[in-house]
Parts: sequence; structure tokens; C-alpha cells
Amino acid sequence: MKDEISGCLCKKAGRYFVRIYFYENRQRREKSFPTGLKVENGSDRKNTQAKNNAHLMLANILSSFKANRMHGTPDKRNQLFADAASEWLERQTSHKAESTIAGYRYALADIILYFTEVNCVRTVDLTSRMVEDYFSWERMRRQPDYSGPHKKKNKYSDGTGIENTILHRATIIRAVLQYCKRDGIVEKNVASKRDSWVELPQPQQHVFQVFTPEEADEFVEALKGEPLWFRVAVLLALMLGLRRSEVIGLRVSDIDFKAHELVIQCVVTQQAGEDRGKKLTVKTKTKSTTTKCLEIWDELLTCIEAMIEGNRKNEELFGEDYDHAWKGFLFRDVDGKLIQPDTLTKTFSKFVERIGCKKLRFHDLRHSCASILHANGYSIKTVQEILGHKQLTTTIMYTHAYEKEKKQAMNYMQSRYAMTNQLSDAEKQTNQTN
Repeated sequence: MKDEISGCLCKKAGRYFVRIYFYENRQRREKSFPTGLKVENGSDRKNTQAKNNAHLMLANILSSFKANRMHGTPDKRNQLFADAASEWLERQTSHKAESTIAGYRYALADIILYFTEVNCVRTVDLTSRMVEDYFSWERMRRQPDYSGPHKKKNKYSDGTGIENTILHRATIIRAVLQYCKRDGIVEKNVASKRDSWVELPQPQQHVFQVFTPEEADEFVEALKGEPLWFRVAVLLALMLGLRRSEVIGLRVSDIDFKAHELVIQCVVTQQAGEDRGKKLTVKTKTKSTTTKCLEIWDELLTCIEAMIEGNRKNEELFGEDYDHAWKGFLFRDVDGKLIQPDTLTKTFSKFVERIGCKKLRFHDLRHSCASILHANGYSIKTVQEILGHKQLTTTIMYTHAYEKEKKQAMNYMQSRYAMTNQLSDAEKQTNQTN
């Protein structure tokens, strides 16, 4: 029975998988192995090349599986680094948050792609130079003007943020190798500065845009005529500094209409699932793990009441077809489904482009709230309480100084303490001579 081992190629979510069939305790079992290879649907040449690479990996995995079964215990020293990375991810699922695992999975897709298609190497053969070559590959394919194979669209069109992405990938590679070192597969971590010198990228600080008070006034005025749910979402972020997850996670029960208060105690996040789809996660706590209680004004309460009434009417209109899974949440579509976080982000981006204002992200409304409050004399501590930050240093990062005010401040200091007043007659004479 032990020798009856077979395998085949499978496709899932646009990727090739190897499926191995074997017998264990007289029971037929199967095990899947990700290859990281993408199913090509373009030219015949690319399609043929992808299939050949997938069949080559099938042969290697099948041969390795048979050898391991024959010797009774798997020899992990023959394990490919891409397989070690997949195994590391499986181990993390038992004690890491679902959103964290989704982030790991997204990053590992890039790492596995490189170490299967570009440099298919065993973990024991991995060197610091190979890790740095991977960094160079990631950096190259994310450049705005790059059009070669494995092109990856960068988050920011001007190319900023690439080094931060690579630094995150480096952290994961280091964690995978540390896992392999603990199991005795490798003697040293070639992605660690302690074990081996690796040239890590320098983190970049992206400069985000914020509204001045006058620009915020114009922006709010431009909201008139937009869908009610979108107007309320923007006002909650700009006026109260709420995160996107806090806005979408807002429930009717979180609002005290008599006390004019809003309590943030539920968030909704969106992550990439295993099948490359989007998955919503509901948590009954905020990012800072503490609830926030904020005061809201009459006009916003009136808008929220109109949203609640609109949801009630939609429920009557759709009847049995209405989605009751999200009952109690404020931000719902006409059919009862929760408005997706991505939908809010995309709607906001289109609105900003349409009205022609400075290019902001939805999260920059939160930055703007902090900056406007601080610019109008409210203390950092007060802003911290409103935004719900654990650390005061985080709040300070949010309170962006306006360029106009910075220039005025510098002009004031220069005019008040001008260095020309400090020069002696002899020094003035020397400067004139020179």
C-alpha cells in the first residue's frame, strides 16, 4: 500500500496546486501542496511555459513525497524554501488573529512566487545574497515604469512605499528562517542581522495630505447631493476622527439619541481570503481595545435617523430577499448587505477626483480632524482622547503642521532674532570685504 502514491495538478483561485494521493492505515488520503505558479490565460507560449513549470514541480514534489514515505520520516533538509514558508504560515493560524494571517498570506504570495518561478531553492541552500536578490526583484517589478514579467502595481503611483513593502517581506522571511532554525533545518538565519549581514531597505515615511479648516469647509459643502450613507461616513471620519473600520462597524445600538452620544465598540475589517476573495471580520472592540464615547450634534443625528428609516423601508420593500445577517448595523445597502469597507474607499477616491480637490485617502480625514483640532488650540491630550490612541506619540504623528503656518512661524523667529543684529562692526566689515 505504501508504494501506491500518485499525484496530479489542480487549479484553484488562478494558481496551480499539486495534489498527492497515498494510503495510510489502509485509508486512501490526499495532501495538497501550493506551487505558487499562476495559471496563464494569455498567449500560448506563456500558457505552455506555466504548465511545464507546474509539471516539473509536480514531479519534484511527488519524488520527494515518495522518498520521505519510504524512509518513514520526512527529511526537511530537502524542503524547498517556498514549502517552508507555507508550513510556517500554517503554524501561525493557531495563535494569530485572522487579520494578521490574511496579511501574512498576502505577503507570502510574493515570496513564494519568487522562490518557485525565479529561484527555486532549498531552505538549506538559501544565502544572504539570494535574499537580497529577492529584495531587488521586488523593488524592480514595483517601479511605475516597469513593464516586464510579474509586474506588480504599487500602492502609490509615484513609487513611494516600495521600501516599506520590501521591509515587511524581509520581516516575514526572517520569521520563516527562524522557524527553520528552531527545527534544526538551518544553522543560521541568513536574513537576520545577528546571524548574517543582510542589506535591509530603509523605511520610508509617506507624506500624507490633510485639509486646512477652510478646505474642510469647502469639502463638506461639496458633499451636498451625494448619497446619504456616504455623507454620514465622511462626516464621521472628518468631524469625529473615526477609522474606516469604526464607521462601517457602527450599530444603531451604539447611538444614544437622548444623550447625543456615540460609542465605538465594534469594528468591521476586510481581508483577503485563501481563495483571493474578500472576507469581512467583525470585532466587538476597537483597535486600541478600549471603547470611545463621542458627542454628536443635532444635524448629524438627523442624518443618522434618516439612514435608519431608509433601512427600515428597504427591509419592507425587499421582504424575504432582504439580507438580515447585518441587522442592527447602520451602513447597509438597499438589499440589507453591509456596505463593504472597500466600497467606501473607492467611492471616496472617485468623489475626490470628481470635485478636483487635493488628493486624499479616506483615512486622511482622520488626520485632518486631528490637525484642525490641534491648529485651533486644543491640546494633544484632548486630540488623543478623541482619536482613541494608546500612545501620545501616535497622536503627534497625526497632527500635521500646515506649511503656511510653518513659514509664518519661521519668519517670525527670524525677524525677532535676526543674526544681522548679532554682528559686530568688525564682522560686518569682514563680510563686506569678502
